[in-house]
Amino acid sequence: MPEERTITLLAGLFKREPLQLVAGTDYPPARAERLPFVVCRYTEVELQLALLTCDQEWIAQRGQVAAARAAVILDEWRIRLERLAQETLDRRELALIAAARRSLDR
Repeated sequence: MPEERTITLLAGLFKREPLQLVAGTDYPPARAERLPFVVCRYTEVELQLALLTCDQEWIAQRGQVAAARAAVILDEWRIRLERLAQETLDRRELALIAAARRSLDR
């Protein structure tokens, strides 16, 4: 029988809530009550790419007014994406990073 911590980690991995994983099973109700209601469902790469999207939207709204600042922000993102690509082995995440790099070059 997995412990609460294991259920919590698995829930994040499968992008579910812990209670969803144990629903309809013989997992002890007393232990299920100790499970958190919400867990982190996103990887570091997914989080960083969401932040990149927010920055790109901000830049698009500002237009030429913030062109100098936009260049600095985008250069910082190129460095951050390079680091992320070096740190991950997941093919799906590498493809997401590659797409994000292409979006910076447009």
